[in-house]
Amino acid sequence: MIKRVQGRTRGFTILELCVTLVLITVTATLSIWAYFSRSEITLVNAAELLVEDLRIAQMRAACNRTPVEVVFDRKANSYHVAGIDDPSLPREGRPRAYAVDAVFEGVRITGDDLGATQTITFNERGQAVRAARITLSFRGDSRTVLVPTGENYAVLADEPHH
Repeated sequence: MIKRVQGRTRGFTILELCVTLVLITVTATLSIWAYFSRSEITLVNAAELLVEDLRIAQMRAACNRTPVEVVFDRKANSYHVAGIDDPSLPREGRPRAYAVDAVFEGVRITGDDLGATQTITFNERGQAVRAARITLSFRGDSRTVLVPTGENYAVLADEPHH
């Protein structure tokens, strides 16, 4: 808004601009919080991220012709990829930990059939050594990630489980 005051042009003051920026910031913050507080959004995004990490690990195993393991830690609600050095994947020193990630805080690894080793292993051809199932839960809802044997990729089961 520009006003003419006795022959001079006047624009916005710094105070007006600061107040506008604060209002926009507060609105954006509340909107983002409201979006991610919806359990289906948080849970589906966490499960899709797990599926993506599993698929990348599987592809790296096939491309590098070396076995790759995805190691789960249910107590810490985390996992990491061992056997390759890829900065896009969670590593042992920097695992994907749902408990401390602000976006996924509250997501839990509540079920799996990984056995005592708590790993999913992809052989040098990128094939899962054995089928696996990982269940993630958040606020009473859950989603299951399936890892079939062979050259098939990990998938997110379609229906939420209550």
